[in-house]
Amino acid sequence: MSDTYFKIIQIIEKYDDLERKELIDFYIETCGNEISCKNNTSKNTFILIMDLIKLAEKYNLPFERVKNVVLNAVELKVLHLRAIILDTIEIDYSADIESFYGCEKWMKNIIKDLKHTICGSKEVYTLFCKHFLEECLNVFVSGQNKFGFYGNQLIVNFIYFRKYISKFTDYNFQSFFETLISHFEENKFYGFK
Repeated sequence: MSDTYFKIIQIIEKYDDLERKELIDFYIETCGNEISCKNNTSKNTFILIMDLIKLAEKYNLPFERVKNVVLNAVELKVLHLRAIILDTIEIDYSADIESFYGCEKWMKNIIKDLKHTICGSKEVYTLFCKHFLEECLNVFVSGQNKFGFYGNQLIVNFIYFRKYISKFTDYNFQSFFETLISHFEENKFYGFK
């Protein structure tokens, strides 16, 4: 929690229940507007998100009250990461090159970016994971050629991602990997996960 969170709580606590509710609603709305207007997914954005979630917990508000703000920040982050992927990807995964190596630069850039921006609760990481992996399927599977042997490199990248993100969420990757694997040409997938 940030210093701002404690200051906001001090202000809110000065008012009675009815005014407190109005202040909380105003704060949630203001946070949502701030994220939307700045179109920014910095670490401060996710600190703000954590503060909102803690505020909701403190005043026994359902997560649904802040979910739209959280979702907006997550979706902006996913769009930012999609741009990183599209700007730095250098491989044609439909190729039949049989050699591949560790994690590629674009995935390392994504992990590095996540380490510097996303912080939060399990709910935030789970929402992020869901939306990020859906977007990755849109990038790599939708309308693309089937994967050749080099598609195995893509699997290696996402195993690396799963290893990192699993520290923060217990998101189930099975469906994601099954979708990727189903997009391989016959006998081109090496069979690791």
